[in-house]
Amino acid sequence: MGQVMRIVVVTSGLEVGRATVSDDGTGVAYGGRVARGVVAARARDDGTTEAVAVVRLLADGWSNGYLMVPLDEIGGS
Repeated sequence: MGQVMRIVVVTSGLEVGRATVSDDGTGVAYGGRVARGVVAARARDDGTTEAVAVVRLLADGWSNGYLMVPLDEIGGS
């Protein structure tokens, strides 16, 4: 199934989006606009593909104070 990045609400842990990188690392499947926006912004900022952006978000973590990539899931789950 590749690597899965969940985006959750900081205060409750409720999932609001996800992005899954394909096993071959070439594609990204989305669950929701939130994940698509976060990944697109990171890809644009880094000048890379969305698949690489997901891998980097998993490695680095991410939060805007309201939403986050859970730190206990770094590396994908």
